[in-house]
Amino acid sequence: MKTLLTIITIYLFFRISVRYLFPWLLKVYIKKVQKRYYEQNGSPTDDNQQKTNKNNPKVTINYPGRKKHFDIDNIEYTDYEEIKDKDNNK
Repeated sequence: MKTLLTIITIYLFFRISVRYLFPWLLKVYIKKVQKRYYEQNGSPTDDNQQKTNKNNPKVTINYPGRKKHFDIDNIEYTDYEEIKDKDNNK
């Protein structure tokens, strides 16, 4: 009887810990690691990151003979007709 009570107690302890304790511990751990990461690397909304982006110039590639934008007025509409084959009408 004592062994059965011990087994049930251990089972309930693990069941409750898996349901409530482990997710809470994981959440605390993730927040701690996230805080340490942002302290080392800076947060995404940090002003330091914006300053480093201003110091790095953007690279642009200009292809000769190509326009970046096209003019909508120079577009021609082409009308297509469906051509039926004589062989398919059998």
